Amino acid sequence: MKTISRLFPVIGLAVMLVACDYNETNFPGFDDAAKPTNVITRTDSLTTADINKIKDLIYLKENVTAADTAAVEYLASEGYFHDVIAPATVYIPLWLKYKYLYADSTSSVRVKLREYLAEEGEWQDLRYKFVLDSTLTWTRVYDVEIFAESFNSSLGGFDQYSVSGTLNWIQKSYKGSGYANMSGYANSKSNANEDWLISPSINLVENSNAVLSFEHTINKGDVANLKTNHTLWISTNYESGDPYKATWTQLPITEYPTGTSWTFVESGAIIFPDFVLGESNVRFAFKYLCSDIESATWEIRKIVLLEKQ
Repeated sequence: MKTISRLFPVIGLAVMLVACDYNETNFPGFDDAAKPTNVITRTDSLTTADINKIKDLIYLKENVTAADTAAVEYLASEGYFHDVIAPATVYIPLWLKYKYLYADSTSSVRVKLREYLAEEGEWQDLRYKFVLDSTLTWTRVYDVEIFAESFNSSLGGFDQYSVSGTLNWIQKSYKGSGYANMSGYANSKSNANEDWLISPSINLVENSNAVLSFEHTINKGDVANLKTNHTLWISTNYESGDPYKATWTQLPITEYPTGTSWTFVESGAIIFPDFVLGESNVRFAFKYLCSDIESATWEIRKIVLLEKQ
């Protein structure tokens, strides 16, 4: 009997292995059934109803703090987030856990929202990415800043090069905010110019993507020439001096200003092409053109180059 009892575990294991082989052979994919399948990847735009739901979810927390109460009051009065009083990074995960209760790990959601940024002193329409980790916790993933230039006190590492004409890109400030400025208007008349504002060399060897954005305004020129006289270019072989000694590819600027006011607008996301990724000497440049007949003023600020996560 001892011999027989010792055989039972071995027989049981053999039966299990045969069963597994039988299921996989006769029902392809059977063994994958237990693997996570509800991995979501999507983008959501928060609505008023979503904000109201977040307020309810805050009060359902295990330990509601005074800070939580202040956040609810702010959301109730303003209808949007505040990066100090009611931070989206803290409270959006509550809503994601409620909305995507059965999502599997590695799921990701980009959330479009409005948040007041205290340091900037203004509302901004933002996009935050959240990822569901192995503990099934929603966590914000931050984009990686590759390069940034505000032009607050100078042109920074940018080079300006005048191909034709006597005028150049310069740095200016208005009410404490700096910007790069180029105009062909001088001595009470328009003057033909071609001028480049060229970024410092940027190393993208380790980056899988690169997305550029900036704010700009254009005024006082012929609106018909708005998109031909104010353009963006990229190169991997520029060193210095005359830009025409290098190879450049034009990058479409997603959003242009109206051309009839001094209101700055966001350029939108400008995705760098694949051929510059993995390169160690990447430069982008703003190319300005004008004639003796008309000359606009182009102002640029808050340049940011990110690797999106």
